[in-house]
Amino acid sequence: LTTTFAFTVICGGMISRTFANSISSDSDKIRGLAIALLGQKRNLLESITADDYTKPCQSVFNATVGSHVRHSLNHYQSLISAVERNSVTNYDDRQRNTDIETDKVAAMTELDVIVAKVPTLHLEDLVIMKFYGDASINFEPYSVHSNIGRELSFVTHHAVHHLAMIKLIMNNMSYTTSEQVGIAMSTLKNLQSPNNDQCSAGK
Repeated sequence: LTTTFAFTVICGGMISRTFANSISSDSDKIRGLAIALLGQKRNLLESITADDYTKPCQSVFNATVGSHVRHSLNHYQSLISAVERNSVTNYDDRQRNTDIETDKVAAMTELDVIVAKVPTLHLEDLVIMKFYGDASINFEPYSVHSNIGRELSFVTHHAVHHLAMIKLIMNNMSYTTSEQVGIAMSTLKNLQSPNNDQCSAGK
């Protein structure tokens, strides 16, 4: 299904330029990558025990698999909340020690909810997201005017890093994980290059 939208630049009350863009291909890629990354996360949760899900890993800043799952899913939840409520949502206004962090079944249930909602998102729609980013550390939020497609791309890109951390924690607990889990697309592309320098992997 091809969705066409018009982007206008308004100057002095007159429309100076109108663009008609077909976004179906990019939208499919954005949604597909989000669902694939969430699927990778679910596969990891299926293989870990409930006790190991909340077990701190001393070599990785005492973090748990659950804390990284909760953190990355919070970003998807924030975006979906902004869409469903048609309101501004702060990515950094996150709840900690929730069921998603302490109960792998609750996390898998929420993963399924998010995966079901990704195809329903209208990626061309505008959205406003906030962050805490005041350099003076007064925690004054700033706003970013964006669209849902760009933000879904962001939260998925962000999830790759946390998948890598989850993989590292699980490997420390002697779990076997797929080599491609938690690897950025740029790194995969580099590894497939005929001029690949193995030392540059992960950069």
